[in-house]
Amino acid sequence: MADEQQQNVNRESTPKEERLDAPCGLYCGACDVYLATARGTQDVLANAWGRSVTEVTCRGCRAPVRAVFCRDCGIRSCAAGRRLEHCSSCPELPCEQLVTFRDSAEHHGSALRDLRRIKAVGVRSWLKEQHERWRCPACSREAGWYDSQCSRCGSPLVSCTEEDHSVSLE
Repeated sequence: MADEQQQNVNRESTPKEERLDAPCGLYCGACDVYLATARGTQDVLANAWGRSVTEVTCRGCRAPVRAVFCRDCGIRSCAAGRRLEHCSSCPELPCEQLVTFRDSAEHHGSALRDLRRIKAVGVRSWLKEQHERWRCPACSREAGWYDSQCSRCGSPLVSCTEEDHSVSLE
């Protein structure tokens, strides 16, 4: 039954075109859940986190199949309600919801900085930057927010915990 469930999840979550830019400014391509889904290792992550495979299957915040942690996102709902692609276009940036979000987890720390970057250079350029940022410089393997070492070649990486997240709220 678990194999059948996994096959259904994989069929349902195979994207035509993935969008890895979350409305809040996070880059979904560096998320452990997204990476496990892309690599087909959700079962390993599910076991490690004590979750079901469907809870840890995600194709990004804009996809119909999202991880349990992101399904009921107030920030995504707010942006959609305002008909905004990103919070970077919102006149209320930074709102209290985004400031609280930024402070709720280490990998959320870059959200405000990245929203300002999206506004400055556009989403396509920002996505290219993020695609490069979250890769091993030695072997180009995708890296996650908390990876301090490449899982393929062992090269050192800069994790989100080592980045400077200080951003003026003005």
